[in-house]
Amino acid sequence: PSEHSAQVRESREHRAEARSMHALLHPASVVVLGSADPASLGARVLQNLVAARLRGVVHAVDPLPRELCSHAHTDLGQISAPVDLAVVDVPAEAAEQVIRDCAALGVRAVVVLSAGFAEVGPDGQARQAALVRAARSVGMRVVGPNSFGIFNNAPDVRLNASVATTLPPPGRFGLFSQSGALGVAVLDSAARRSLGVSSFVSAGNRADVSGNDVMQYWLDDASTDAVGLYLESMGNPRKFSRIARRLASSKPVIVVKSGLSSFGVPPGHTVRTSLLPREALDQMLRQSGVIRAENVHQLFDVAQLVVHQPLPAGSAVGIVTNSHALGALAADACVSWGLTVAHGPVALLADARTEEFRAALQAAFDDDGVDSVVVGFIPPLKTSDADVARALADVAGAAAKTCVATFLGMRGLTEALSFGERTVPAYPTPEDSVRALASATKYAQWRRTPRGPAVARSALARTAARDLVLRRTPAGPEGVWLGQEDCTALLGAYGIALRPPVQAPTVEESLGAGPGLACVVRTSEDPLFGPVVEFGIAGPPTELLGDVSRGFPPLHLADVAEMVRSLRAAPLLFGHHGADPVDIEALEDLIARSSLLADDLAQVAHLELSPVVVGARHLAVLGARIRLAQPPGRADNDLRRMPG
Repeated sequence: PSEHSAQVRESREHRAEARSMHALLHPASVVVLGSADPASLGARVLQNLVAARLRGVVHAVDPLPRELCSHAHTDLGQISAPVDLAVVDVPAEAAEQVIRDCAALGVRAVVVLSAGFAEVGPDGQARQAALVRAARSVGMRVVGPNSFGIFNNAPDVRLNASVATTLPPPGRFGLFSQSGALGVAVLDSAARRSLGVSSFVSAGNRADVSGNDVMQYWLDDASTDAVGLYLESMGNPRKFSRIARRLASSKPVIVVKSGLSSFGVPPGHTVRTSLLPREALDQMLRQSGVIRAENVHQLFDVAQLVVHQPLPAGSAVGIVTNSHALGALAADACVSWGLTVAHGPVALLADARTEEFRAALQAAFDDDGVDSVVVGFIPPLKTSDADVARALADVAGAAAKTCVATFLGMRGLTEALSFGERTVPAYPTPEDSVRALASATKYAQWRRTPRGPAVARSALARTAARDLVLRRTPAGPEGVWLGQEDCTALLGAYGIALRPPVQAPTVEESLGAGPGLACVVRTSEDPLFGPVVEFGIAGPPTELLGDVSRGFPPLHLADVAEMVRSLRAAPLLFGHHGADPVDIEALEDLIARSSLLADDLAQVAHLELSPVVVGARHLAVLGARIRLAQPPGRADNDLRRMPG
């Protein structure tokens, strides 16, 4: 493996998965197979396909109501032309044979609405596995089972193969939902906010198509500027992180991940059990540049901002209101979310006129020290609501700065104030607007920060290390702790010198110069996340407070730097209270080398370097423990297998 070979592999993977999703969302012909019940999901999808006026041919196979479609057939064999997409609403026991029949038509993708698969137990799980095998044997992609459908709002497609009768307007926001029922609620929320959606996929049990696949499609989709994903489970976080990082570098990615309180996995979702604490997922998403939302409401709060407004150029905020209470709430929220109030809060009088509103807004936008403007209004006493809204539209529309607003009780205003091609998102409370603004600001900062290349070090003895690991790893599941000699050899292959103290009574004598700070570097092979690197300052910060940063290889230079700087105790490393700063370059080099070892050698189940004593000009690894075991198998490995 090399950086070039990894790029080639990922490029091929991206092209293949993006093209398969393009076939799913851009069909020239669709066939629906369902029951005669007009209230069934299949009948509803057929109605929606016809009502949307798909730019293609819609077929129905009996016993669907014949009057719904002009191209009705008694069986699939009567369809002579190729079909791109099949929507299946048949009993679970019949689904596999339907898939095989669809394959004869050259169907490239199938949406399975039916229930009765992995969510009902072992028998259903076997049916689901057989269905996916049948589809993959002919290169067909499967959405579902338990899907609520898909849609593509592009004017040259007009596909509504979903059970949702009311769609959001066409727009530039892509949506993915694992939950079928909640997916419909998500669409309703988008429609209520008038947030335009480009495409939508409900994955259900995600037996095949997952959020990773749809993100590959959105990478190339010129009609999508930002994406949102509602995830009930994550089957391959390592691959998710890799794809999300690439997508987030050009388009905001907003994620809601449910089930964190109990780590519960919905029935039908196959997920490995992670050994990491719950904050590991947040750290992985942060490393990938993903905007994390706690719920669907927050997802759309952020979406309204990143879709319609420019990203904030910095964290300095100007606040303009006509109420001291509103201004104080907005300012407090800014401080709470890590933003800086650089202008105001300006609180106009209750009887202020439109010209005064306009002047106050213009002054905030013209302030060179302001990156974003937070606006809050309650119904003015002597000025019409429409005039206030128009003033904000004029001033914000002419500026290149980010703007969010809160209108409390003002008549005729909804959740957005549109003007031309720009929209100022409006929120029910100042706290909601500032929270969305803070999320967009942090994302913009991540995007501006150069990530640097993937960490690499020359002159590594990778072959010798691999040979040692393969010789020492037992065949059984019990694992083995390496002796001192093997630890020294394995670490040395990656340029890490193990220097155990020999009767050194103090840290200073161990280093040979000046005082030092004890740190801990760990790696582990997690069944779900794969290789994980941890860093902390030894003692109470790590052991008592859990102040540990995590990185998920392959790491980039900026990821390593962030691991060191994101600790709450990080000031101790940079000269707290007049102390000398430690050798940060040497510390980052050690973390980078440890990440390469963990990424290369899945058999290294646990590695702990402790204490790592670092001073102003020295770093010494004074202790090491390494456990080898048969790896659980990485969900995102380098091997690519053709279906047999």
